[in-house]
Amino acid sequence: MTTGEAYAYAGRVKAELEGQCGGASREVLLQALLKRTQSDEKFLEACLIMSYAEIDKQQRAERH
Repeated sequence: MTTGEAYAYAGRVKAELEGQCGGASREVLLQALLKRTQSDEKFLEACLIMSYAEIDKQQRAERH
C-alpha cells in the first residue's frame, strides 16, 4: 500500500465511522477508529503508513 492509498483508505473508513457515530464526540470517534484497527488489518496498515509518513515529514522539517 502506498502512502496515498493509505490516506485514501483511512479517509473512507473515517467517513464511514463518522456516519455511524452520527455527530458523536471526538473521543467516541477515536474509540471507534481504535476498535476498527483491531478488526481491519488493512486499516491498521494504513494507520501505520500514515504515522510513519507524518514522523518522516516532521523529521525533515526539523533538519531544515
